[in-house]
Amino acid sequence: MRGTWSLSLNATVPIFEGLVTKYSVQQAKANLRATESNAEVLRQDINKQVRTELPGRTGRGRKNPGHRKRQRSSKENWDLAQGRYKAGVGSIIEVTDAQVKFFNAELSYIRSVYDLKVAEAQLEKAVGKAY
Repeated sequence: MRGTWSLSLNATVPIFEGLVTKYSVQQAKANLRATESNAEVLRQDINKQVRTELPGRTGRGRKNPGHRKRQRSSKENWDLAQGRYKAGVGSIIEVTDAQVKFFNAELSYIRSVYDLKVAEAQLEKAVGKAY
């Protein structure tokens, strides 16, 4: 009996793996460009918000002294109207009108403080300081 020998050789050649790697690199580069573009859009949005909110903040901040003066002036007018009414030379309508003007000035001042605080919060959010 004669022995038979057989020899086989198998070779695997990755023909298409080179293309998969090439396209994976291209996809990763495209993802990087998209991420960079998104970052730029976000930067521009932040800049826009800051440019929008900062003038509003400083403008609202300047209104407060005027509101405070009106508030003090209307309080003095209300006190004077009460004094005239107690002295018998003023009417209750004058006192009531002065009181309404005082409360409206008070409300206006509170609104200006509120607007200022809202503008500050929006600015902090725009620059990333909000928690």
